[in-house]
Amino acid sequence: MKTIKFYNPDKSMSIYYSKEEQFLIKGYNSIQEKLLLDAKTKIEHRSVVIEFGSTGHHNSYALLGVEYFPPETKTDYLVIEVRYDNGKTKKFKSDIAFLYKDIKYGLPKEYAEFILSKVTKYINENPFLIPTGKIIFSMGAHCELCSASDIFGRIAKMLVHIIFSKYDKTTEGELKEIYSRYF
Repeated sequence: MKTIKFYNPDKSMSIYYSKEEQFLIKGYNSIQEKLLLDAKTKIEHRSVVIEFGSTGHHNSYALLGVEYFPPETKTDYLVIEVRYDNGKTKKFKSDIAFLYKDIKYGLPKEYAEFILSKVTKYINENPFLIPTGKIIFSMGAHCELCSASDIFGRIAKMLVHIIFSKYDKTTEGELKEIYSRYF
């Protein structure tokens, strides 16, 4: 598993290039959107997770992961699924989460709805870059006091950018440039 971490005085981010079982949203509901694409690109199965924390002027925390599944049969569609928890979440700990109180597994439904709308818009604006198949936002954690749907929307767009571009061949410098594009 490739992991990239970068820190500065008030922001830190870890990127994991694999399906991280400990981050999976358990006991979930989901929402989805089906987009018609004129896709020419084909890629293999991929998964990436971003954990983000900011302790500067605005405290914020987000952990979000996505998994891409290529189509099993020929299709012109990309299905986007976002899972959210059923309210039975438990506390979560990680390298970044320890800085905050009340970090919990899963996502609230309103975050899932915001993620779906932002990703749908992003893909509709960049359809030539996106292959058909299915992407599932199935990994997540949030802070009851210091998470916001806007942060999850930005991270969701970063994840789509990473998973459908150079993926695990993206350098740390390129990741910082991608980060600055969305934050």
